[in-house]
Amino acid sequence: MWIKRQEGYCLKEIAGVHYLLPYGQKVADQRKGIVLNETGVFLWNELQETMTDEELADRKSTRLNSS
Repeated sequence: MWIKRQEGYCLKEIAGVHYLLPYGQKVADQRKGIVLNETGVFLWNELQETMTDEELADRKSTRLNSS
């Protein structure tokens, strides 16, 4: 399965908390930001390019094993 970012959101850090904030038409659809934990931020940043779910899982596994 191919995975990519949902367009219409940007990642911002406010007071040490990471949010996905809607912009454009998404503001009308989703009025609140979405709080992301460390894993969510990692996944969002990795999905700058489209990849398979297996590739994403491998990258997450590699990151966990290197910590």
